Amino acid sequence: MNCIAFAEGSVLKISTAAPRRATDPEIAILQLSDQEYAALHKNPKDFVNNNHVFEQPVREMVMQSPAPNAMRVTAPAAVDSAATGTTWLVLVRHRPDSSAVGAAVAA
Repeated sequence: MNCIAFAEGSVLKISTAAPRRATDPEIAILQLSDQEYAALHKNPKDFVNNNHVFEQPVREMVMQSPAPNAMRVTAPAAVDSAATGTTWLVLVRHRPDSSAVGAAVAA
């Protein structure tokens, strides 16, 4: 396994086989602040590609998760994850056809 850091978050890359075959998906677990999760949710493909999460660029990506404030019982106007301690865990599967799917949960 390989772990890299970017901005305030980090990403853990999980290999499905050693060595990885071209038909194997790449899997990453991202640990993000509220601000980073909002950026990911706004444009998932650009966020993943700009942070070099996978070896090859993602061609298209869909997030199957709620908007950043959807999981809160109360959503203050200005939420700072450093103050609230909110962390998002995001699982992203990057398929060999360069499409990706992500799902997240607030931790």
